[in-house]
Amino acid sequence: MNRPRILIVDDEVEFLEDLREYLGENGYEAVAATDGEAALSAARQQAPDLVILDVRMPGMSGLEVCRRLRQGNADLPVIFLSALHQDVDKVRGLETGGDDYIAKPFSAIELLARIKSLLRRAKPAEKKAPVRFGDVTLDPVRREVVRAGQPVSCTPKEFDLLCYLVEHDGEALSREHLLVAVWGHEVHPTTRTVDIHILHLRKKLEVEPSAPRHFLTVHGVGYKFVGEEKAPSPADP
Repeated sequence: MNRPRILIVDDEVEFLEDLREYLGENGYEAVAATDGEAALSAARQQAPDLVILDVRMPGMSGLEVCRRLRQGNADLPVIFLSALHQDVDKVRGLETGGDDYIAKPFSAIELLARIKSLLRRAKPAEKKAPVRFGDVTLDPVRREVVRAGQPVSCTPKEFDLLCYLVEHDGEALSREHLLVAVWGHEVHPTTRTVDIHILHLRKKLEVEPSAPRHFLTVHGVGYKFVGEEKAPSPADP
């Protein structure tokens, strides 16, 4: 199986090499470029699945690199990097077409979570088949939820959280992990936000919201989704 290819663009050579080595150790094929022209050339030749792009570089800025990359591949995921507290970089990066933003210095684990989230969302939609559990049908392509034959209205974040939980059926996921994976670059949500969204999903999709069968609390960790075949029956303790 081919490893996802990531293009890293940064003029700090030591940082670039450390990040390339780290990504390589975690299952990715990492390609490096130290300036904008080299990045555009590497993108044409290597066809990366995702780009990690520093905003501020001598010569061609990361913003201009992103614009040109978008001309050739409008769906290519881009994560912008910039120094801490450079809010203007964040705004400009996202307005230019970046999918996410992370400030230096950053947690390597957080970066991996964001990479996985973007690559998952970039997969061709036709590969995501409808999922059924209980009397609920989730269609991730059409972004539709139906329960007992009736459409269920979900907010965008409720739907994104639902899809992420279903895709990780049986996995115990911390609130912090869910915040990074579902809310991404947004800085306002807290772990309480996850609790509220889980509560809403239970009310909308569980037969007995107070005794959930699919959206379970994992004490001391967070939450997990359990599909139909694994879900406990209401009579189970």
